[in-house]
Amino acid sequence: RLMASEHQVARRAAEVKLLMYRVQELSSNYSPVKTDAVDVALSKWVNGYRPAVPFFRLAGGVYLFGTKKAACKLMGDKPVFQVDGLKLGFEELLEKYAAEELERLLVYKEDEGSAPQFVKLHEIR
Repeated sequence: RLMASEHQVARRAAEVKLLMYRVQELSSNYSPVKTDAVDVALSKWVNGYRPAVPFFRLAGGVYLFGTKKAACKLMGDKPVFQVDGLKLGFEELLEKYAAEELERLLVYKEDEGSAPQFVKLHEIR
């Protein structure tokens, strides 16, 4: 029984490692909409920091960071996000939400011993 548990833990650790690589791959090269100044500026920050949680542009000035929906404007050349009633700079956004959002991306369930399936934990906010 102990050996089976150890095997399952090792298998899960390998799955998490693969998922981490996939999340990093998704977030490693952000290509902006060239006609959107906010998106171009944000791409420089994303490509410079390479956060583990991906950013997705939903519309002009509206982004998805993991499961968090955030409005973004520029203050000078720096992106500032409005999320959960807070105004946060890029670094502050990562500091406050990256670990939580990464964990949400990595939660999955096993379906009868098959490959992992992602669990939809929350609706996009």
